Amino acid sequence: MGNNSHLTVYKASAGSGKTFRLAVQYITMLVKSPEDYRHILAVTFTNKATAEMKQRILSQLYGIGHSLNSSADYYNEVKKAVTFNEQTIRHNALLALDMILQDYGRFRVETIDSFFQTVLRGLARELHIGANLTLELDTQLVINEAVDSFLASVEQGSDDRRNVMEFVENNIDNDKSWSIDGTLKKFSQELFREIFMEKGEELRQILSQPDAVADYKRNLTSARDAVLPGITEEIQSIGKEIENALLTAGICLSDLASNPGKEIIKISSLTILEKDLTGTFLKCTSQPEEFFRKKDLDKNPSLESFAMDELVPRFSRVAQLYNDYHYAKNSYDAALQYIHELSLLLGIRAEIDRQSQEQGRFILADTPMLLSKLSGSDTSFVYEKTGSFIEHLMIDEFQDTSHLQWGNLRLLLWECLAIGKDCLVVGDVKQAIYRWRNSDWDILNSKMEKELAIYNPQAIPMESNFRSHQNVISPRQRRWFPCTTRPRPTTPTPP
Repeated sequence: MGNNSHLTVYKASAGSGKTFRLAVQYITMLVKSPEDYRHILAVTFTNKATAEMKQRILSQLYGIGHSLNSSADYYNEVKKAVTFNEQTIRHNALLALDMILQDYGRFRVETIDSFFQTVLRGLARELHIGANLTLELDTQLVINEAVDSFLASVEQGSDDRRNVMEFVENNIDNDKSWSIDGTLKKFSQELFREIFMEKGEELRQILSQPDAVADYKRNLTSARDAVLPGITEEIQSIGKEIENALLTAGICLSDLASNPGKEIIKISSLTILEKDLTGTFLKCTSQPEEFFRKKDLDKNPSLESFAMDELVPRFSRVAQLYNDYHYAKNSYDAALQYIHELSLLLGIRAEIDRQSQEQGRFILADTPMLLSKLSGSDTSFVYEKTGSFIEHLMIDEFQDTSHLQWGNLRLLLWECLAIGKDCLVVGDVKQAIYRWRNSDWDILNSKMEKELAIYNPQAIPMESNFRSHQNVISPRQRRWFPCTTRPRPTTPTPP
């Protein structure tokens, strides 16, 4: 760890030894104090990575203890970090290994989901969850059951009935199927995305008011009708300004290059808004020479100055207004389109909660949100319910942490750092591949260091690559090799 910080952050690419560094730090802690395995939590994001990490730690403790050549690199790194002699290091490594094997249940190297499950079960009494709690992993199964039950129980004349009928009518108007159960089951996957979990309660309160959906649609339609005409009027006004500037300069549309002249007509008629901006239009926002034919510019160079002063700024402004128009229009249209689905989602979520309570079921996907609510009041109490007092937190593949997961882990990091214990985070933003699971790579990129700045986190880049040979990563060293399945090309082209 760093001399002035108890939090070390390794940011590095694949093959640079991040996992090696985490394992070294874990082993170093055990060599210093063999019983500390009870107070260390190491988390990663897949079962495979967890198994590999456990195997690496245990095998290297054995290798260090028995002076195996395969563990020499680990031993040398540990020796740099401690003041013990060789005999003590090897003795403590074997002692830690023996203690772990005798008390394996407290060897806390696990996936983040597994850790949250442990916390959840520890809080069963406080959450009024019975001993026969069923932990449900398949959210799609839960959704399918809830949607079918919800649609079957919709009562005549209810708000849900009106929302269902509006949804059906919108689908028919858009040439979609009137059968909405499949659409709802797919759309209901949003219920278990973090952004919906965080806003769901607020939405429920808003939309539970009488005529809330009708009022929302009316207000949104009024807002849209107030914004869009203002943009179109400004675009038309710019079209007139362009025509006046050309008239004042004695320039006709036919004097312009063909395509820019067509673009000016589209601006004045607002047909510019009907399709994507052309390549010609985008060039005209910054390149004055695009407006006139080259032969005309050669004869009259002042034409380029005219274009730069009078045409380029106006084309650039139209491009900005075009983006503003479509951003606003698409936002309003999407909000109006999905307001009924949103209201139905809240009803489906209520049905999921009802079925879960009736069946004694808890949905794994709800765990991070539940813990974030509990942890806000008493962090130490929540994590002590895991059955151990965690003092050191080590996180692998941190770039895959989601916003809610970080909210929970951050509280635990604060607890550990506040009592002066060492913590370690390793990751690589370039390997963030779990956006579908709400991962937020910017947490590793900058958010974590800002939020924990009081603890002076030490960011350490790792620039070596131990996974690739020199002739693979160096362009000058690349060579073509004969292929066993097809002949080597007679004139190879460098990659």
